[in-house]
Amino acid sequence: MFTNIELVQKDDKNTIKLTVDQGSKKPYYLSDKGLRPSGVYVRCGTTAAPASEDAIRMMIKMTDGDKFENNRSLITTHAVNTLKEMLSKDMIKKVGSGRLTRYVVKSFLLKLWL
Repeated sequence: MFTNIELVQKDDKNTIKLTVDQGSKKPYYLSDKGLRPSGVYVRCGTTAAPASEDAIRMMIKMTDGDKFENNRSLITTHAVNTLKEMLSKDMIKKVGSGRLTRYVVKSFLLKLWL
């Protein structure tokens, strides 16, 4: 993302003009709100409005493309914490590493569910 700051003088008044170019990894969002309408805003004229879920998905698709392996994760903090808890209770096992990491439910739990 590129920015430009310049001093503009108009009608004997000094003004700072800040120009921010579009970024290449849309959407940008408020970190405490996440990738949801309450955290992603789109510019519409002189105002900013919350982006719809469909608009957020479209921005991600346009940035990341269609390949699953390249897509950003929308996993929430709650899901991450649940995953960590399940790992600590030995309910699931981790298989692989890096982008190939998968989590598998232990077989004794599958027998309980069936």
